[in-house]
Amino acid sequence: MTPLPPPTRYLVCPTRRVKPELLAEAVAEVAAGNCYVHVVIPAVLPATMPISAYPRRLAERLEALRAAAERAVRAPMRRGRIEITPCRSVQSAIGQAIEQGMPDEIVLVGAAPWRLRRALRGVAPFRVVSERTAPTRATDRRTPAPVSLPAQTPGRHRTASPPAA
Repeated sequence: MTPLPPPTRYLVCPTRRVKPELLAEAVAEVAAGNCYVHVVIPAVLPATMPISAYPRRLAERLEALRAAAERAVRAPMRRGRIEITPCRSVQSAIGQAIEQGMPDEIVLVGAAPWRLRRALRGVAPFRVVSERTAPTRATDRRTPAPVSLPAQTPGRHRTASPPAA
């Protein structure tokens, strides 16, 4: 009997205001096979607020994300951990999660700014799962007319005739 390979460790982190459905979809996509999913939901607070206290509206939104991630991890009976991390930035929340154990891959859900992608480049492989906007009306489905461009656009220095010798 061949032993199972060690579980793949994924770190899933929403980056900005993400709908719970998108987070659940990303977690469900990752939670296939022999894997361990660690979902970190950052509660990003400004420097003027205490790190331990966040407003009720933010708590409700974070709890909705946690519940969606919990359903996605537990539905196929996968192992995982879901936590809400109070922090000053998404980068610091990911750094705290990496201190607990290095993931094999990081999955960012939502828009990933350049600074975040740059910071993660040397840490672990990562991918970004973002919301795909689908056309909603029939008028949005048409393709725009093709635009024909000249083969070469003359530069400023090519507009005059060549100098006489």
